[in-house]
Amino acid sequence: SFALLVYVSAWLKCRYPAAFCAALINSQPMGFYAPGQLIRDAREHGVTILPIDVSHSDWDLTLEQAETPTVRLGLRLLQGMPEAAARRMMAARRAGPFSSTADLARRADLGQPLLLLLARADALRLASNHRRAAIWNALAERRDRNRPLFAELSADEEPFAAPSLPPALSPLEEVLADYRSAGFSLRAHPISFLREQLRRRQCLSAVELAEHKHGELVR
Repeated sequence: SFALLVYVSAWLKCRYPAAFCAALINSQPMGFYAPGQLIRDAREHGVTILPIDVSHSDWDLTLEQAETPTVRLGLRLLQGMPEAAARRMMAARRAGPFSSTADLARRADLGQPLLLLLARADALRLASNHRRAAIWNALAERRDRNRPLFAELSADEEPFAAPSLPPALSPLEEVLADYRSAGFSLRAHPISFLREQLRRRQCLSAVELAEHKHGELVR
C-alpha cells in the first residue's frame, strides 16, 4: 500500500537524512520537489551539503565521511553537463588529482565549452577559488596546440597568463551565477538581498505571518 511507502520513506528521512536527500535527487526527474528544495530541507535537518567540485564530485550525489551527515553534490545537477564527460573526469581522477585546468582538459578530454560550463558553475576550483579566474583559465585553454605560436608548449603549460582580474563577484552575483548553472545556490536565498527593500515597504516574511491575526490585511 502507499501508506507503507510513506512510513518507510519517513523512517529513512528521519534516521538517514543525508542518504535520503542524495537518493531522491539521484532519482530525478521525479516527484513534486526540485533539487533546490530537497537540498534546503536537508540543510534544515542538519545535513552538510558540499558544493560541486571537479576534484571531488561524481556524476551522482555521494555521501562523505564527516562528523555530521554530509552530501557532496554531483555533476548531474549542472545544466548542460553530459554524463559521458562526467564519467571521463571520474575515471581520470582515479589516476591522481588534477593539477590545473589544462591537466583536466587533457586527461578527461574536455573542450572549452565544458570547461566554461564548469567554471561558471564554480566547480572548477583547481588553481583558484575565484570564479572569474577559473573562467579566464577555461577561456585560455586551447585543445588545438598545433598553432605555430604555441607549438613549443608542453601539455601542462598555459599559453596565456591570467591578467589582474577584478575582485570576486559580489554575493548577489555569486548567487545569480549559481542559479544560472544549477537552479539553486548554497550561498543564500535570492530574496535575502531584497529583504531591506521589502522592509521599507512594510512587507512581512512568511515566518512573521504567524504573529498576525486571521483576516488581518498584510503585505
